[in-house]
Amino acid sequence: MLQNFNELGLSEEYIQILEQQQITQPTPIQSQAIPALLQGQNILGLAATGSGKTLAYGLPMLENVDSDSLDTQALVLCPTRELANQVATEIKKFTRVSNGLYTTAVYGGESMERQIKSLKQGSQIVIGTPGRIIDHLKRKTLKVENLKYIVLDEADEMLSMGFEEDIRLILDYVETKPQIALFSATMSKAIRQIANQYLGKYQPIEIEKSLANKPDIKQLYLDVHPEDKAEVVLRLINFYGFERSMAFCNTKLGTDKFVQQLAEKGYMAEAIHGDMAQLQRTSVMRKFKNGQVPLLVATDVAARGIDVSNVEAVFNVDIPRDIEFYVHRIGRTGRAGKSGHSFALAMKSDFRQMKMIERFTGEAMTKEKVPSLQSIAYKHQSDFLESLKTNAPDEENQQWITLVDQLESEGHDVKQMLAYMIGKNIKPVLDGQDPLLDKLNRERERAPSSDRRDGRPRFDDSQGSDRRPGRGRPPGTGHGISRKDTEKMVKIKFNIGRNAQIRPSDLVGAIASEANVSGKRLGYIGIEEKYTYVDVPAVLATQIVQAMAGNQIRGKKVKVEMM
Repeated sequence: MLQNFNELGLSEEYIQILEQQQITQPTPIQSQAIPALLQGQNILGLAATGSGKTLAYGLPMLENVDSDSLDTQALVLCPTRELANQVATEIKKFTRVSNGLYTTAVYGGESMERQIKSLKQGSQIVIGTPGRIIDHLKRKTLKVENLKYIVLDEADEMLSMGFEEDIRLILDYVETKPQIALFSATMSKAIRQIANQYLGKYQPIEIEKSLANKPDIKQLYLDVHPEDKAEVVLRLINFYGFERSMAFCNTKLGTDKFVQQLAEKGYMAEAIHGDMAQLQRTSVMRKFKNGQVPLLVATDVAARGIDVSNVEAVFNVDIPRDIEFYVHRIGRTGRAGKSGHSFALAMKSDFRQMKMIERFTGEAMTKEKVPSLQSIAYKHQSDFLESLKTNAPDEENQQWITLVDQLESEGHDVKQMLAYMIGKNIKPVLDGQDPLLDKLNRERERAPSSDRRDGRPRFDDSQGSDRRPGRGRPPGTGHGISRKDTEKMVKIKFNIGRNAQIRPSDLVGAIASEANVSGKRLGYIGIEEKYTYVDVPAVLATQIVQAMAGNQIRGKKVKVEMM
């Protein structure tokens, strides 16, 4: 494998920009695709999201574009507006210092007039979604008479979204014979047919099965009831200490419902799906990328093209109906040489699909136990004490030794004080019951020992699970007193609603912070245009109303009243 970009045939200008960005070693797909594309070959590249394919096709594309002509010479098709925008951003990093090179992104949800203006001014590189590109071709605002280069990025995703006819329409529309680069995470019959029909003679480049490029993702599954999935996800986040995760649901309604369930338990998450306006989607993604939101809950369609680094875990809240979706989901973690975790929350009815996924990926999933409240508490204690032992010898702490000496000289029990400080930072280990595990244990006792003819369990759970140390407990994980179904509830009313862009997590977080009431004690949250109604335990209603009166939510002062 080539070891640096100097050996790939790129010009010195782009090598310098790569060095400025501290990109020194090509990925496997870049090592093979860049020389082939620079030589003018058509390629079919099999490479997963996050493998570096944007630069694999982007750098040769920039080398071949003529900056003296403002004609559109390169066209990149992407499945989603998020990916189109992301690719455009990446390409622009290499055109800002190149005189006369312009890139335009075109996709739905953005002003058509603005895109038309940009195209009329001249843009050598156009990146967009199939539907919007067809719109511009029909309007003749996008002219492709001098097109040299076409990229089909994440072609398998475009086909799964129903864009095959659009892709063929665009490729048939182009009368020149451009160089074509087709990239896909998986090889399907439809992908092969398009490659054979439109690429002619092409160079196949397969990276996905390369062991050197294989991501380090620990694939686990848990046998979980639907009503317990939110609780199980929170326990896993809590136990492992994940700070940035993604969860996938099969439907838009499912994402909103799951976020609501998490909010009721005091944990902040955001949903992203196709029914959301582009401005709202952009806002959610910005908060997820900068760490304001630790968990993003998405549908497969909405998540396409999202490229966020340092995603530590992926939760398959629903098992995907399309097996290839599973590959794309778990590919969000374990990137750039880092390890990741994938958890499948499966019901008995999902087991057939799970076995098909295992056969498709060639990887066995390991059964994981639901962490108990007691094990989570022990884990937090262990992590805190380990941090204390590691950081205590730090020289900066020497300045406080005199205070310790002073306390001792005054006759105080320093050991007792240390115990007090530790108790302020970690939760006590619970000796009481764990309702969720009690339920799972009862079901396990009733279940047959095997559901296979050869006597082995359906999934191999003999390996156990390697657990790395967590990095602290995320806020608002809601393992307080659970509200019982028989608890009497009353409704309180807030004078803010959708007009103030209020979300359930805002209400839950504010009540938990100001009234010291766990989100698990709250009931249904109904957000209307100007008002929000929250079901709360009758015994806590006065406490919540008094605590919230005059406080602010999303910068707006709120009034609260009993109903």
